[in-house]
Amino acid sequence: MDICGSQLIDNIRVQQKKLFDIEKKIKNIVEEHEYYQELELQKKNSETLLLKTVTELVLSKSEDVFSKIKDTYKILENIELELREKEDNLVKFKKEKEIIDKELEKLSIDLVEQKKIEWVNMSFEDWYELSYDEEQENFWIYSTECGNDMGIWKGYDQLSLNDIDHFDTFELDYFYYGGPNYYNCYYPNSEMSEAEMAREAGCANIKRINRHEL
Repeated sequence: MDICGSQLIDNIRVQQKKLFDIEKKIKNIVEEHEYYQELELQKKNSETLLLKTVTELVLSKSEDVFSKIKDTYKILENIELELREKEDNLVKFKKEKEIIDKELEKLSIDLVEQKKIEWVNMSFEDWYELSYDEEQENFWIYSTECGNDMGIWKGYDQLSLNDIDHFDTFELDYFYYGGPNYYNCYYPNSEMSEAEMAREAGCANIKRINRHEL
């Protein structure tokens, strides 16, 4: 199955793209730390200058000094506006990131971790001879350079339709990594995953046998 064509992956891709953009915005603000430090210094210097020029104005009542005060006020206003915007953006982006993280956590399920399925090594003969009460409809053969793993995913037949769709989408990942890999071809700017490269090279193949198709 091409996981990049899955609706589940489309939903995850949307959230990961949002996360990628938000993290980039936060990173940009953090990386501009020295710039904002410089702004803070400018603000402090402007406040000192303002105090000085106000004192001069009281003593001299000069129009030049009054104009200097107006200019300093304007500089201060712009600096404070930029610093406030930086803080507001950081708060906003972090809240957005928290929402996206929760949405991704909801989408990024792991059936093994949730103990909904468990891999059980088993020969084809033992699977075929299972009693009706123990019947498992599907048998898997996972072939690698090291040999074959054969058995069943216990619990698979009891999964909901959504969970079955999830497993079928990430079937290779469950064999190769032991769980879903959410950071391969659908993550922004990423390359083909190690599991996919192994499959492309013929080093990771899966054959599923259904009891009713025998």
